[in-house]
Amino acid sequence: MNGVVRTKEDPDYKEMVKCAMCGEVAEVAGHGSRNWHQVGECKDKRVVRLRRAYANSIATAVGTSCKDLGQAEIAGRLWMLDDQGVVLDLDAEDQLREVMGELDGREEREMADLVDLLRVRETHWREQRRFAYKGMLGGAWERMLTNWVIDPTVAARTRKKLFDKGMDFGTKLVKIFSQQITVLYF
Repeated sequence: MNGVVRTKEDPDYKEMVKCAMCGEVAEVAGHGSRNWHQVGECKDKRVVRLRRAYANSIATAVGTSCKDLGQAEIAGRLWMLDDQGVVLDLDAEDQLREVMGELDGREEREMADLVDLLRVRETHWREQRRFAYKGMLGGAWERMLTNWVIDPTVAARTRKKLFDKGMDFGTKLVKIFSQQITVLYF
């Protein structure tokens, strides 16, 4: 073997795995990232179809809860997909703001609330964003919605609904993956 062998103790160690669905080699790194390729990046048509359906169901739920379309659009950015059906990385606040474009004063305050939601664990923005995508939003989500003058009962119901949708998405994703593994190995 040429070069230095990296171990998990090395700061630049990266574990790479080949996706059983799309065949891409993906990095497995960071807390909350173990299955992120399948959840947010896999380009297998079945996974993309499921991800698009999930994003649409989230948009409907958020749109029902938010009083105006601007709020729904801001909140729904966490579930935005690119043209290939891959979740937008939104690795940093700058990227989130770039996607949002020009905001008025009220929208800017609402955007700041969304950024605060993702900064619950400041040093782990990417992981927090991934947990949020999966519907694991915590109490910060309810606080954000109530700051937007959404009834606290509606905010709590919305958080529960998004969590349930995230769990349903995960269950369906596991089923598709299990079917693929069965075909490949048995």
